[in-house]
Amino acid sequence: MARLSGKYYSLVVQIVISILALVYVAYKVMLFPNWSFFFTQLLATKWRFIFILLVQLLLSFINLSIETKKWQLLTSVLIKPPFGTAFLQIIRGVQLGMLTPARTGEPVGKALLFNKGYRTQALLLSAAGSMMQNLVIILAGTISILILSYHGIIDAAFVKSIQQSILRYGFLLPLVGLLILLGLYRTLKLFLSHAVFRRISLHIQIYKKMGWAVLTNAFLLTIFRFLIFSCQLWLILHFFGVIDSFLFILLVPLYFLIITFIPSIALADLGIRSSMALFVFGLASSNTGAIITGVFIIWIFNLAIPSLLGFFLLKRKNN
Repeated sequence: MARLSGKYYSLVVQIVISILALVYVAYKVMLFPNWSFFFTQLLATKWRFIFILLVQLLLSFINLSIETKKWQLLTSVLIKPPFGTAFLQIIRGVQLGMLTPARTGEPVGKALLFNKGYRTQALLLSAAGSMMQNLVIILAGTISILILSYHGIIDAAFVKSIQQSILRYGFLLPLVGLLILLGLYRTLKLFLSHAVFRRISLHIQIYKKMGWAVLTNAFLLTIFRFLIFSCQLWLILHFFGVIDSFLFILLVPLYFLIITFIPSIALADLGIRSSMALFVFGLASSNTGAIITGVFIIWIFNLAIPSLLGFFLLKRKNN
């Protein structure tokens, strides 16, 4: 019985995650308040709108493929999975990320399909990949703020509003961070003399295996992926007439900067994305229906569809 449960444990976990993701996506789609705008645009522009949606689907696939290649590159210092397996691990990360606060479950979802002895190190490698993505978003968002401020599109009051928005939604972060630091401090002495610490140290050694070639190539793939999903958002907002000038394109990385560092629970994630989109892209347009629908479409192609795809990709054996 123990052998049987061990053999199918990964499959059962995958099925549960997939079902929860399916229910979550269905719930969000049913509650979307701007279907009337969506179908009005569809009837008014017909094949142009369908073409844009097909382009979004293609860019979404490219986005996932880049992330898969990056994941293969990072895990090559551990055990390089085939592209298909790595793609499935990315999908599992998307699914679990959707269901957890601030997408904290994404690294766990990626590591789930590794053999038991490799999961902790896979988790650490996933964290390294996430840090690269956050660094790219910070750099792009900061450059956008500087250029937009120089041209007078945003001012000090707007930047202050951004800070207040982050504090409003993320006020628990300092408290959580403090509790974590205190917990680490209280347990550090225990770990120093315990076998657990030696095991953790052994896992952390995986970072030493990441040479400059791996780090550089992974970082370049991260930049490329950022350009892809930024292009997706710009494309749909441009189609709806929200972004009609070059400078307003810089609002896209600013938006990603804000939503990246505003933690949210799963059920409120899409609502916060929409609110922040209105806050940022409201500088370019007052068409709230277009802004909210644009963000929703990107959420569908980059999160919902990959998550639903994972429902049909179930694998019994770990890799």
